[in-house]
Amino acid sequence: MQILELSHELVRTHSQAIIESLDQIPLTAPHTLAGLLAMAKPERPFLEKWRHSLIALDEVNHFVGIAIGYERASEGNVLYPADSIYLNDFAIHPDFQHQGLGKKLLLAFLTHNRQVGFLALSGDLAFSVQTNAAAFNVHVQRLYESVGFRSIGQKVYDNRTDTVYWLE
Repeated sequence: MQILELSHELVRTHSQAIIESLDQIPLTAPHTLAGLLAMAKPERPFLEKWRHSLIALDEVNHFVGIAIGYERASEGNVLYPADSIYLNDFAIHPDFQHQGLGKKLLLAFLTHNRQVGFLALSGDLAFSVQTNAAAFNVHVQRLYESVGFRSIGQKVYDNRTDTVYWLE
């Protein structure tokens, strides 16, 4: 498996497989090419998204997985108390699941971003992610915990509750 920094070109080339993989995530809005290429959403910019995001491909360049991250400014609250590199989207294609590739990609994401560091924000480097707190998602929660993330609270939405994880 090769792991590369994500680019517009790679998103366009693998958009169908990326969207199929991300749309496995329950209770989230459907993903689109425009959404994958976006550099902001109404409430925040995706700072340095392309430098902080990775794509995994197999030996014949088939899509394996994706880790989309960006620099997220502190919200000054208990869930986002400091600047962090936020893992916004993370998925492994169904054909490659249950092979340990999710953990490999997650570790590569952390290693890559420890080397890159903050480019737009400042302070001590930290990572944040939020994921569905439901029992059906315990495998994802355990994955984050297995690499050192710790739960710092929950964020409640109309259709779900997410656990916010932090790693320093």
